[in-house]
Amino acid sequence: MASFIDPLIAFVSTNAWLAYLTIFLAALLEAVPVVGSVIPGSTIILALSALVPGGTAATVNVRNPYEGNAYAISEGQRLFDWYNCSGCHGLSGTGANGGPTLVGKTDRDAVLKQVRDGGGGMPAFKGSLSEKEIQDVASYVTDRIAKSGG
Repeated sequence: MASFIDPLIAFVSTNAWLAYLTIFLAALLEAVPVVGSVIPGSTIILALSALVPGGTAATVNVRNPYEGNAYAISEGQRLFDWYNCSGCHGLSGTGANGGPTLVGKTDRDAVLKQVRDGGGGMPAFKGSLSEKEIQDVASYVTDRIAKSGG
């Protein structure tokens, strides 16, 4: 039994121009306030900017909110101590008991992946830590240990 959505999808698939026209008109109506002034085209450009047939998705570089955040760094240090990371990496992150030094590890994405997924003798923490906690540990490693020189 087909839902009412299936015929709608089939219709829009064969009449793509109608879908674009509908989105354009919806964006136009959103751009025109009842009271006040309008910045011409601002909402329309935002609403239609994602519609690029055959195009590629734009990459957006977003600054990590935890990077350089004193609270995130202190929480990362607390977690680093709590999960006994110093047992392998040393108290100051310079390496101990076979664990590598963390001094100079400023590539945040690499640190996040290592903490999240583990590897090379290090356990994965994605099952033990929340994503925010993983971000906090990465902040501590990349902002404090990596830049301190041990």
